[in-house]
Amino acid sequence: MHPVLFEIWGRDFHTYGMAFALSILLGVILTTRRAKREGLDEQTMLNALLFAIIGVVVMSKVTHIAVTWDWYMRDPHRFLNLRVGHVFYGGYFGAVLFPFVYARFIAKIPYVPMVDTATPYMGLGLALHRAFGCMSAGCCHGSPTDVPWAVEFPPGAPAFEEFGSLAVHPTQYYEAMLGLVIFVALVYWRGNRRKVYGELLVLQVALYAVGRFIIEFFRGDSARGLWGPLSTSQWISIAMLVAAGVGVLFVARARKRQSAAAAAT
Repeated sequence: MHPVLFEIWGRDFHTYGMAFALSILLGVILTTRRAKREGLDEQTMLNALLFAIIGVVVMSKVTHIAVTWDWYMRDPHRFLNLRVGHVFYGGYFGAVLFPFVYARFIAKIPYVPMVDTATPYMGLGLALHRAFGCMSAGCCHGSPTDVPWAVEFPPGAPAFEEFGSLAVHPTQYYEAMLGLVIFVALVYWRGNRRKVYGELLVLQVALYAVGRFIIEFFRGDSARGLWGPLSTSQWISIAMLVAAGVGVLFVARARKRQSAAAAAT
């Protein structure tokens, strides 16, 4: 672990925050470059990305408050502390929904081409953030295990507070690898299989939902919440997989319309 990356004038700059910022910066750069190739307006894309960033911060915090309400009530100052308490799934929904509001009600432009252009880079940002940010902070840790690649966290780390010196699954790296798989799969699909906009979003949702559902079985942080036999994130994964199934129907219909239009010409 290396939670504090460096210090300037007595202020700590945490690895978690820096990794989060770098993942966003990387996504912005790659998405705007891709937008130009897709024939989309770069400034409009930048505006949408700004809404996405706001959505990530707001919804990740709101979701964390919802699933750990008692933790916040023990110290109400935590409600306004944006440096602690975030949930990836909440941030994901914010990154999708806030740009929709911008596209639909402010810019009044098609939403799906814009979000489909940005979608592949979510996996890359996830890999960077989990591998460096979450691992350095010790959050999102796994459950005790004796596998050869298990990791031990020092005193003060969340994993140590729950399991002491026991080695745990490096679930941060598991999800980082999932992010890389999503990135590679979407880039391949974009270059070789995509026929209509929306396919990348549906594929991303499906891949992440399945991967996250499986990884949750190896997680050990109790703060993520449990609802019956499954964690909160697993229930969300199931809902997302259902949504992806519905998305497949819309994509199939769009492909059919495109084929019919091509045949008519």
